[in-house]
Amino acid sequence: MTYKEIQDEIQHLSREERLGLIDFIMHSLQTERVSDDDGTALLAMRGILSTEGPAPTDEELMEEYTQYLIEKYS
Repeated sequence: MTYKEIQDEIQHLSREERLGLIDFIMHSLQTERVSDDDGTALLAMRGILSTEGPAPTDEELMEEYTQYLIEKYS
């Protein structure tokens, strides 16, 4: 699968699935050696993922996902 195909597929994922993908990518980056000696590349990526408000709670994410499923299958 090409990079472009991956990008296209990501567009079709739900918000919850994309958030899960972000977590997966961040975890995989944290477990790899950072190419910079001081780790600034990884720290810069964390800044990209910052939000203006607090991160949603597990309950809020579950509610959003439940609502998504209700809308999808109604």
